Amino acid sequence: MPPIAILAEDRSRPVVERPIQVAIYGATKPYRSALLRCLDPYRYRVVEAVGPGAAPSSARRRVGIVYLDTDSDWAKADELCRGRRVTVVGITPDLSLERVVKALALGCDGVVHADTSEEIIANVVDSAVHGEVVLPSAAATILARAYLNQVSVSHELEPDELLILQRLAEGSHLAGIAGEVGWSERTLRRRMQSIFLTLGVSNRSQAVAKAGLLGLIEL
Repeated sequence: MPPIAILAEDRSRPVVERPIQVAIYGATKPYRSALLRCLDPYRYRVVEAVGPGAAPSSARRRVGIVYLDTDSDWAKADELCRGRRVTVVGITPDLSLERVVKALALGCDGVVHADTSEEIIANVVDSAVHGEVVLPSAAATILARAYLNQVSVSHELEPDELLILQRLAEGSHLAGIAGEVGWSERTLRRRMQSIFLTLGVSNRSQAVAKAGLLGLIEL
């Protein structure tokens, strides 16, 4: 693949820029082929494209595009994000809050839905390469709503209720929690029902998971 010749600022001689090396991980073969089509061949050179669970080679790459579905996909994204000078774009089969937050927490530079057009995916990769963290509008809306929900819920929960959630996350028994907040177990159970109602959940595990997702407690 020929390099790109770009004129320098003084326009006296060209500066040669080599194609950016890209690796694609996960997804089906047809989808990987679609990703190959969406990348500008003069700007990007795909050095590796492997399916789910396949062992990647030691090929050098500057951009990693990962289809985030299986545990091995997430592990690969985590490995790439920990690497130096690697831009990581995550493609996910759905834009649930959990997936978007998880991808950003790993360090992905872009997150995009798998059904997004090839042109938009190419734009996301281009923007991520230039140092921008890119989210589609749907994902940004999800995060904005989650933030507003966090602000609303954090104002509705009392400090004692946040403490209860934190202790539940730590695996404390109800008797110990009741003693710490100075209530009877019966009162504690009633208060927990109020917490569930505020969070819009129906049991302890859901309450802890949602409180952690909203950043109200540490998991």
